[in-house]
Amino acid sequence: MKTFRPSNFKEFIGNEKAKTTLKNFVSNFKKVGEPVTNILLTGSPGYGKTTLAECVANELGAFFLYINCSAIKNVLAFRNQFCECQKDGYNVIFLDEAHALPKPVYNSLLSLLEYPYYLCYESRGEIIRERPAGKHFTYLFATTDPQDIPKPILSRLFEIKLEDYSIADYCGIAFNMSTSALSDEAMVMLAKLTRNPRQLAQWINYLEVDTIASGSQFYGIPEIQKMLNIFGYNGEGIRNCEVSILKYLYENHKASVDTIAAFTDIGRVELIKNIEPFLIKKGLLKITAKGRELTGDGRSYVLKLTGTSQEETVEGIKKASVKTIETPIV
Repeated sequence: MKTFRPSNFKEFIGNEKAKTTLKNFVSNFKKVGEPVTNILLTGSPGYGKTTLAECVANELGAFFLYINCSAIKNVLAFRNQFCECQKDGYNVIFLDEAHALPKPVYNSLLSLLEYPYYLCYESRGEIIRERPAGKHFTYLFATTDPQDIPKPILSRLFEIKLEDYSIADYCGIAFNMSTSALSDEAMVMLAKLTRNPRQLAQWINYLEVDTIASGSQFYGIPEIQKMLNIFGYNGEGIRNCEVSILKYLYENHKASVDTIAAFTDIGRVELIKNIEPFLIKKGLLKITAKGRELTGDGRSYVLKLTGTSQEETVEGIKKASVKTIETPIV
């Protein structure tokens, strides 16, 4: 089952500041023919950068060309992507995971981002200059790691950062995505537990399919709790592997990201990009000069999970710190 996906600014819920900026760019093109400036979309994974780029293309009536930059290995591979462009129309080129492009491709991109918009590359010892076929071009870069994009490229882009979504935003997104009946309590529960629109879409898609398979037309809190358990989340939306991280830090006080990755068998990138930002946002984890450690709320959360009181823990530490002196038998 395919869940609802916004196709224009009106359907895209949340990030009003980003949408207002993009609307102004689109409006200027429609009024005076000024193409939308080249843009860098930044923000956490799953925040809707691709969807928003598609909305821009639809609002412009433009052809949308998606390029997965992590799959581009050289300039020729990049050049071949432009074969799909509309020769006499407006083309929106979306470069997803832009930080993954090889350096030679970045060098070629520089000449594309400024007039006269030529793609320059070397082929068989010769420098080739090509102008992609198309009347107008707008390049939309998307990344979670803008610091990895060369500064000469960044200086030619207008950055728009996607901000966090509110509970109200998530409720609106859940309402639009749901085709089965969804109770208000269940909608709020999903909104509070989800981390981004992508995850919310995955959850609702699962619930919709499960509802149809069971012959029902309604899902509520019990169905959500069942789903969370299947996907390895507890009732507060925290994954089992994340609970393991919190318990490890409680026992060891501080640890580097590499140590945590080795202990949990979770990839370093996954830890840094997805898990740590979530735990920090929840107020359970903090990053210090000496490594990762729990906040006061983080320690209280682990105590709650283990059913141990703060007083019991303090008493245990005191007892462990007392040295026992053995008196020899005379």
